[in-house]
Amino acid sequence: FYSINNVTSNLEDFAKNSWINYVGDIRISGTLNEEFLKELSSQSYISLATGLSLVYSTIKFKNQSYSALFVYCSNPDSLMGYELLEGNNNSLLYLKGSKINLQINDEIFIYILNSTLKISGIASAFYNFGLVDLEFVVNKDFMHGLGKNDYTYVFAKLKGEVSDLENKLKSIANKTNSKIDSIIALDPNAFPGKEDIEAAKNVFNIFIIIILLVIFIALSSYQFIYLETNDKEIDYLRVIGLTNRQIIIVHAFPLILIFLVGSIIGTLIAIPLSKVFFDSVLKSTPITFSEVLLHRFIFQAKTEALLYSYSVLLMIFLLTLIPVIIYISRKRESIVKGDSKFLRGTKLRIKLVLFSSSTRLWRLMLVIILLALLIASNAAVNSIINNWDSSVKQLNNFYDYFIYAIGYSEIPKINNAAILVATFHLAKVYDKSVVTASFIQLNNVSPKLLEGRWPSQAGEAAISITLAKDLNLKIGDEVSYSIGLKNYTFKVVGIAMVPLFYLYTRETESIILNYKDYSKIFGRSEAFAIYLKGNIEPVLNELKSKGFTTYYRTKDESTMIASEGGRIAIIFLNFLTITLTLSSALLIWIIIFSELYSRNKEYAIFMLIGYRIKDILFLIALSLLILSIISLPISYFMLIFLSNLLKNQIIAFTGYFDVNINFIDLLINLQYIFLPISIVFLINYRYLKRLNIYKILLQ
Repeated sequence: FYSINNVTSNLEDFAKNSWINYVGDIRISGTLNEEFLKELSSQSYISLATGLSLVYSTIKFKNQSYSALFVYCSNPDSLMGYELLEGNNNSLLYLKGSKINLQINDEIFIYILNSTLKISGIASAFYNFGLVDLEFVVNKDFMHGLGKNDYTYVFAKLKGEVSDLENKLKSIANKTNSKIDSIIALDPNAFPGKEDIEAAKNVFNIFIIIILLVIFIALSSYQFIYLETNDKEIDYLRVIGLTNRQIIIVHAFPLILIFLVGSIIGTLIAIPLSKVFFDSVLKSTPITFSEVLLHRFIFQAKTEALLYSYSVLLMIFLLTLIPVIIYISRKRESIVKGDSKFLRGTKLRIKLVLFSSSTRLWRLMLVIILLALLIASNAAVNSIINNWDSSVKQLNNFYDYFIYAIGYSEIPKINNAAILVATFHLAKVYDKSVVTASFIQLNNVSPKLLEGRWPSQAGEAAISITLAKDLNLKIGDEVSYSIGLKNYTFKVVGIAMVPLFYLYTRETESIILNYKDYSKIFGRSEAFAIYLKGNIEPVLNELKSKGFTTYYRTKDESTMIASEGGRIAIIFLNFLTITLTLSSALLIWIIIFSELYSRNKEYAIFMLIGYRIKDILFLIALSLLILSIISLPISYFMLIFLSNLLKNQIIAFTGYFDVNINFIDLLINLQYIFLPISIVFLINYRYLKRLNIYKILLQ
């Protein structure tokens, strides 16, 4: 409990604070010279400012061509900086995390330079400026060799609120003969990884409620079983003069000690476990958090998470004492309680099949609920994973190849292709961070339009099905769109399923604008996403002839990337499901075995009147089978509820998808109850084999 609370708290701090401290408050794009950067840095309202120059080119390594991004950073130790991991920066620095692995002293041929350079070091940075095979950090000599002396972006951190910031920046640009294309105020609440962490927290909260419910049911049931098995102790304590309150204290005191010792041991285990889990989550997230961010972050054992975990568990523990109070308060003051009631009547076999007398019927319901929770939770998680994977395939089935083209020429007309531009992590629709996109061409290929049409004029927008479901939007609604310093209003004319998240392969909360509106907000586009149907070679050749650097992959590769990108949510689902499965299995075993063990005298009587061990085991097995069958319809309704609840909690990250549920899912997940039931059956077999019926009856 504390481990995951601590992990989610640290993840949120890491993603948000690292993002803010790394990128700053504003992003200025355009053609910005060195004088602009110096003048901006000297302003009283600017704390830090860093310039980035970006150059894209095709490179050749070992006779294979790859797309590459070359980045020059004016101040490596400031905003958008990098960290040298190995070697030196005399030549090219290979950025760790690129899709192609390179080593120091490897040589690459760079087409834009028409020369070969050697890799002199390995660096870490968090640059997300499009899809390429390789990323490099370069020095000033490299940029001078290209004749490029301007910055593509300038990132700045403000000292506080600044009035009329846009005009002040434009004044600096005019003074230094620079050109500004766009000014974006970076939203601190729209950091990369936000959806991942919110999904993880939401899933965790759902499962922790289920786990706490399981713990409460199991411990309450165990309390009753223990008290019924040792009911004579209560009578003896009354005989020596103890009141109900004193008896409750006597019974609760060792339980409190167990809780305290268990909490201390759990905390000692949880602190290192949470760090391991934190690292594993970051490695699986679709956003590659590099060492440059990790080294600036200090993982902490959060006091708030610890206190919250203790308070919730203490509350559950105190609630489990309610059965103790009820039982002791209502216990009749008889020293000897006869068991003949169980043997009265003619329904002896039926009662044994249910392994309970009518006074213990409530315990059957608890076991049924636990079995239903165990089956439904596993079935819900498996259903979500399977349905989400299939939805990703359906989302990407409208094209054969995905091409990412970067260049300064006009994009050519491409038959049988949809071409769009997109910008991430900068805009909001109401309070939701959205991806903003626009189609430049729609030539016989298009993502799935569910309702309405694509925007054809200014002031119109289409939205993703994820955003429509999340904000309950429909055709004809007007939405408030904000980006940095400006606000806009757009009319919804279409709802679609568009792959616009994590390398353009997954549905997410997104808005598609008319290109006039898009270019007015973000400036001229140099990077284009192309969804192509048909032969890719002629398209690649035409793009390269016009100076575009291209990255491409097949539809199947896109689907695989999308599926792998959602592993953070799946990791939390699987981790919590395993935890729930193990805890439920253990608690079911405790309840059933304690129940059966408490009735050893009844077993002895049955064996005395002629029942064989295999007869009793058969009836016990039959009773467990009946419980499992009874739990199935309850599990089905739980499955529907849990599947939709989990889907709605992680939809902002995974994108919208439908969950199709059938009864077969439950039958498949019956395997998760076979283990605890099998253990119960085997232990009872060994117990009955060693049962001394005469010793039991004389007790």
